Amino acid sequence: MFQYYIKLAWISVRSTPVLTALMVLAIGVGVASCITVFTLFTLLSHNPLEHKNDSVFAIQLDSWGKDEAYNFINEVPPLLPFKDAVALYQSKPIENLLLMMKAGITVSPQDAIRDKTTEISRVTTNEFFNMFDVPFIYGKSWTDEDDRNAEEYVVITEGLNERFFAGENSVGKILLVDKTPFTIVGVVADSWRLFPGVFDLNNTAFEEAPQVYIPFFNLSKRGYQNWGNTQSWDTEDNPRGWEEFLASGLTWVQMWAELEGEDEKQVFRSYLEAFVSQEKNNGRYERPLKVLINSPEEWLKIAEVVDSDAYILLLMAFSFLLVCLVNSIVLLMAKFYRKAPEAGVRRALGASQRAIFIQHLAEAFVVALIGGAVGILLSIAGIAGIGYLYSYFKDVASLNLVSLGMALLLVVVSTLVSGVLPAYKISRTEPARYLKTQ
Repeated sequence: MFQYYIKLAWISVRSTPVLTALMVLAIGVGVASCITVFTLFTLLSHNPLEHKNDSVFAIQLDSWGKDEAYNFINEVPPLLPFKDAVALYQSKPIENLLLMMKAGITVSPQDAIRDKTTEISRVTTNEFFNMFDVPFIYGKSWTDEDDRNAEEYVVITEGLNERFFAGENSVGKILLVDKTPFTIVGVVADSWRLFPGVFDLNNTAFEEAPQVYIPFFNLSKRGYQNWGNTQSWDTEDNPRGWEEFLASGLTWVQMWAELEGEDEKQVFRSYLEAFVSQEKNNGRYERPLKVLINSPEEWLKIAEVVDSDAYILLLMAFSFLLVCLVNSIVLLMAKFYRKAPEAGVRRALGASQRAIFIQHLAEAFVVALIGGAVGILLSIAGIAGIGYLYSYFKDVASLNLVSLGMALLLVVVSTLVSGVLPAYKISRTEPARYLKTQ
């Protein structure tokens, strides 16, 4: 019986192509706006470290001046002074403690200096690769001992390896890093990218993944161009030279920790509090003691990666869909009332109100289904356009299974919202009224 109703619906749809096209377009544009905005919203609000939400944490210590809190949502600097970060790392209170900073580093092959390029780089301890699930295609990361010895090792991406070494295994080869020879120990896959980039939310959460990685303690030997934030509460804190910069109270180093279970988390918190208390005795850390250990989920919220504008945009998209559905209701009502005599005759021949209702609801479903298909095609084009306009969406903006599920849900909702009232009205048609007019 259902196939029969669908067949009737298809015949009716084909008999009024212009009116059908208007209804399909109304539903399609509404669905497309919702799917496009919803897809982008899910990308923005996604936690790429959800599987490590209970084991990986961003660390904050309130080293700011006593007179005014730091201008951040939780009033604590997201970065640490270099000397404090190093002191904590060298004391090794836990097994996996990560220090890093963002830098701009010039790289080139040893035999082709003219091919040099400046890349987004990560000066980091080796814990970065395991903590953030970075996959290697050749080699591996340097060791903890290499970190502490500031070995001149480098890890590069698959793209750089393709550009400089024709995609061959480049482990053991030399790469010039700011004109200094570094030995390549690993090549990571270009497919790796956290979106949003939860490991560094201090500048933007949506930039490309780092292209070059070098051991953190090379900073003790030479300076690199800091592409992250460098901040201080003291306007007179203006170090002269690299050594004074490292010894200053300027905040510019990120710290993450991997902690197994609540017990280890509490032990580490106590250690950090003891460290801050000791620094208070030395005349530093003048604000009330505040140590924050933030999960990736908390870190994304603190950095306001998804702000109120995103929620407003999502609400506007669904409101626009509602307007489109209202237009579709009006068009369906007009079409169904034109077919009222036909429904009256069917009622007179014995068709029940239920049969008339289902027949016309089936037609609304066919229109909504076609409109949903059009909406999906339009949303694919819209998402691709956003990826073209905003490069940081280029590799990740695509229609996913969640969005497709949303599209199917919207088709069902569109059928119910746009079709139930017109179908109900036409099913209540009085047969006698139209038999007299025939």
